[in-house]
Amino acid sequence: MDPFEARLQFIKTLQRLNASNEANENALQFLLQNTDLMEDLYSCTLEELDKSSLNVKLNIFYFLEMIVCGCSARQATQFQHWIARDLDTIIDKVVPETQVGLVNLSPSRSIVASILSKGKAPVDGKVQERAMIILKSRTDLLEAPLPTVTVGQSSSRMTREHSLQSDSVRTSPVVENADDSFTGDDKRTTSSPKPIIPGHNLSRNEILRRMDEDRERSKRLKEDIWAEDYQFGPFSEFNRDWDSTGPLNDLDYEQMNEDNEIFMESISTTSVHAI
Repeated sequence: MDPFEARLQFIKTLQRLNASNEANENALQFLLQNTDLMEDLYSCTLEELDKSSLNVKLNIFYFLEMIVCGCSARQATQFQHWIARDLDTIIDKVVPETQVGLVNLSPSRSIVASILSKGKAPVDGKVQERAMIILKSRTDLLEAPLPTVTVGQSSSRMTREHSLQSDSVRTSPVVENADDSFTGDDKRTTSSPKPIIPGHNLSRNEILRRMDEDRERSKRLKEDIWAEDYQFGPFSEFNRDWDSTGPLNDLDYEQMNEDNEIFMESISTTSVHAI
């Protein structure tokens, strides 16, 4: 395939990624079928992380996790090493330092933990450290408290700051305590305007799509928890439960007797109704 055509097709494939396994498998198959263009396709992936919406960024990150943790094809080895090498850069792109970008923080933590624990390509210690620093900085931004100021003393300064920030930053002063709003000096205690770092707000359709995809991923996660690996035989689940079950004690026998009594009562009641 022509390199330019491959780039265009792979970009469309990345933009169509969603929570389904089928979409991820299609993207992976395209990648494995064009191993000679893999480096070019990897650069496409990083470019899409720069300019895509938050939902697409997260879908691409899940796709990269699948490559690193779930793909055993020999052709994907180099791609896995590139992801491990640039993990900190990828996190910085997926979780931008904006208030809206923080919606990708929680799932990104899970993806990073999965890559570090299950990844087929080792992550360098320095890269891992930088990745943790980025996640911590985003967490600090999410948990940052609102500072308080006294309006009577700082109103003029706040007015100047508000006029400077109004073109690029939205502010939202909030009264912390309505009962203490006025003091003997006619001063009010309010929280200072918390600047919201510029970022693209999610549209209604993007929010609904994100909810559906999160719901689908949650279902798949539960399926993975319940899934049993039968490579050790058809009775692996029974053997695991048998090995993890302790010996019977007096409470077990008492519970069995109660269950038997309930069962016998149900039989007698059914027989009376039958007569």
